[in-house]
Amino acid sequence: MNNDIVGEGGEIIKSALAGIETISLSTHNNPTSSAANLAIPVSNYSEKYGSIVNFEGHLQRFEKAFDSFQLEDSLAVPEWELFANLIKEFDSSRQYFDIEDVWSEIRANVREFSGLSYYDIGDMGINIPNKVKAEQEVPV
Repeated sequence: MNNDIVGEGGEIIKSALAGIETISLSTHNNPTSSAANLAIPVSNYSEKYGSIVNFEGHLQRFEKAFDSFQLEDSLAVPEWELFANLIKEFDSSRQYFDIEDVWSEIRANVREFSGLSYYDIGDMGINIPNKVKAEQEVPV
């Protein structure tokens, strides 16, 4: 998702992908989306709500600045909506209507995120390793 592996990896990656069916989820047309059997446009970070954990374990959220559906020819949707629709096709009991529904699933399945809401992240983010350390018992 959103990585141009063909553009960054050159002919080696392009050759490796040539023999397999591929789907590209990308914000822009690039060599990877051009090489894919199916290219699906997705919203960029300014068009959706979401979060990211950086290499230092710092969790940050980002919020939608504008709705891409306001653009006349936009077909892009947030990745979580694509996956929510796909999951619903296989299991109608699991439905996600907004970002907090996705976070409920994350909280239930990822220990480091237990007890966190998307809205708890705040404007400055949260350091996940510190949260984990704070929850661990310290022998006295």
